[in-house]
Amino acid sequence: DLATVRSRLKLYNIDTIRHCDSYPEQQIAEFLSLHNIQYIRGDRKILRGRELDVVIESHNLAIEYCGLYWHSTAHQRNTPSYHAAKLKQCNDAGYRLITIFEDEWVDNQQLVLNKIANILKIDNRQVVYGRKTTVVNVSQVAKKAFFDAYHIQGDGPGSITLALSHAGQIVAMITFIKQKNDCFILNRYATACSVPGGFSKLMSAFENQYNWKQIVSFADLRWSEGGLYQQMGFELDKKLSPDYYYVDTTNIKRIHKFNFRHSNLPNILGDRYNSSLSETENTRRTNWFKSYNRNS
Repeated sequence: DLATVRSRLKLYNIDTIRHCDSYPEQQIAEFLSLHNIQYIRGDRKILRGRELDVVIESHNLAIEYCGLYWHSTAHQRNTPSYHAAKLKQCNDAGYRLITIFEDEWVDNQQLVLNKIANILKIDNRQVVYGRKTTVVNVSQVAKKAFFDAYHIQGDGPGSITLALSHAGQIVAMITFIKQKNDCFILNRYATACSVPGGFSKLMSAFENQYNWKQIVSFADLRWSEGGLYQQMGFELDKKLSPDYYYVDTTNIKRIHKFNFRHSNLPNILGDRYNSSLSETENTRRTNWFKSYNRNS
């Protein structure tokens, strides 16, 4: 296999050249070249042998593209801590690591490129300053349409939603889930273009309009370092352990684990379901594999 070939080449000190083995990786590389960003493919120096798909030394940034099947528990290397450990290694080496899962690229390629462009400060989208916008309330229909279009995770639960309007168009949106005792979860924030000051304006509007005692949110460390939260005075409470999705390789989707609760397993597995086995045992024996994310 490939690993054996590589080990033999290394044993005899034979240099190897890594060529593109993933079309999405090539598309990301072409995007960087289009913006005159220099990069390295298949770097093994930073992590001392472990490969990083794309490295941008000028920005201390690494990008990983993860095919769903190849980065699932179908392969023994993909333990619950595999991605989280790689993130920590990169951070320890002074690099930020962005991880792109296959379904994100397939479903939201432009959103992914916009996020990369924003991180590299080459975002050429329209700029609308928050101070020139108006805070408005929006319907659930408008909320769903906006987050499906502009948030990498699509729409999500939200009982209170505020938006910023400019020239009759919604340019930014935030939504909160109300919990007990006036505690709220900030569940989504997204923009349709570059909106400097948009997050702080929406947060201030929420804080002034509603009674609240605590606001909690989560930063996906695959994409965010939590900078916006820190600017608004949020304090880090803790880092969560890696969570998992199930992989549907036929439709190229990650499916939330909640869909695989015991009450749903008979519908998913049919006559292959065994009520005496756990969720993990049932899914493993029927070739439903898990894909673990990084910490949040």
